[in-house]
Amino acid sequence: MSKKNATPLSSLEFALLSYKHSLDEIGAITVLMAHIWRNSDRGVPDDDRGFCHLLGCAKAKFRKAYRPLLDQYFENRNGRWFIPIDNPLLVNEQRLSWPEWSSVRTAVFERDAFTCRYCGKKGGKLECDHVVPISRGGSNDIANLVTACRDCNRDKRDKTPQEWMPHAP
Repeated sequence: MSKKNATPLSSLEFALLSYKHSLDEIGAITVLMAHIWRNSDRGVPDDDRGFCHLLGCAKAKFRKAYRPLLDQYFENRNGRWFIPIDNPLLVNEQRLSWPEWSSVRTAVFERDAFTCRYCGKKGGKLECDHVVPISRGGSNDIANLVTACRDCNRDKRDKTPQEWMPHAP
């Protein structure tokens, strides 16, 4: 994935996807992501004092709570921080246009006989679900899409069917 096809997640999207960080950590990661993204052509100097000022925190808190996040999600090259191409916080912007998505959805609904592939409910409010979520490397390929009722799709969120329903095939 090239940088031209990626943008940082919004803080809300990241908060929904990340269940392993506190809201405080998510806020710090989002600020760091935006700052490093804006300076992506030359990178951001590795300067604890500058990061503390940016995040509004003391050096001790930065070193204990935020430095590990910086190390986890960003890449330090020659003393400057960059966003690596394979950063898990980037989203592919190769989204289908509305007419393309509408036609794909229709094909998926017809293929699945307008029936939720998870619970078997027929009709009602149907959605097109990514079996392997986009956030986990899935695609918009029709083989990765199934019909899901609104309740199942919202409950499944960004999990695979095996994580969501361990008894699923």
